[in-house]
Amino acid sequence: MIDNSTAIKRGGNHGAQLQILAELQKVNVDYDALDNLLAQDPQLCIRLLRMINSPRYRRVNTITSIRQALMLLGVKRLKALVMTLVLANDDPMNMLLLPDTLTRAAMCETLARDYKEDPDAAFMAGLLSMACIMLNEPIEKLCQQMPLSLSVKSALLEHEGQLGKILKLVMAFEEARLKRVNHQAIAKLNRCYLESRVWASEILTGIDD
Repeated sequence: MIDNSTAIKRGGNHGAQLQILAELQKVNVDYDALDNLLAQDPQLCIRLLRMINSPRYRRVNTITSIRQALMLLGVKRLKALVMTLVLANDDPMNMLLLPDTLTRAAMCETLARDYKEDPDAAFMAGLLSMACIMLNEPIEKLCQQMPLSLSVKSALLEHEGQLGKILKLVMAFEEARLKRVNHQAIAKLNRCYLESRVWASEILTGIDD
């Protein structure tokens, strides 16, 4: 019998969780493989399906599989939900960090379009910049274990490249350390933050159901 107090927090399949995050970074996600990985962490799988089937998502039919969730929610939203649950890890401290983590990721994604960068890569850079704290793994180790692009790795490890600039800008905004930034740019960042925060709140809706 699984002890609910430790099912995910420290007793969950940490190796499977890292593999799930890695699988979600592939250009063409193998949802059969994802199903198998989730089966190795039943509590995570149950929590995901419970979250998707929350009344707040207004689904007419009950979702019972990852493939069905993909068809109804779309790749991007399903990825966000799975990554959110992996990072939450049923840990109260992680739950407190999730809104800030997802907001940072969404801001990086939005700003990437201005830099003509890949929004998905920017989202991942923002997400993983805090994932090392939530997963209790050094960022160097996470970069080795996941099939990340060189640009994402450079952004995470050295804050270099265009993605690194975006990540530094968002982090500076978070800490009110912006220098030589005009009022128009600050207003844009404020709008970006508010929109990202709203999105993060929507993603987190139902996570405790």
